[in-house]
Amino acid sequence: MTEEQIPKFLRIIPNEEKKELSRFAKLIDDYEHKFKEGPPTEPGGFTEDEWCMILEECLKEGKTVDELLEVEEAEKLLDDDWYD
Repeated sequence: MTEEQIPKFLRIIPNEEKKELSRFAKLIDDYEHKFKEGPPTEPGGFTEDEWCMILEECLKEGKTVDELLEVEEAEKLLDDDWYD
């Protein structure tokens, strides 16, 4: 994936270019500090606000994005009676 394909809000900005961290950038920093890795770089169709909510929930629950979304997807499938 090239940098042009990554939405601007998901691109990694070098520290020297950061002036004041946006809410999203702060959550990315907090996530990287907690999990020692960055979140997935594929947007998955989420907006920046939705990513902020996902990252906040990850930090609150101590789950990575992958762990959090797999659990939510499984619950959604069960709620929708996917297996019928």
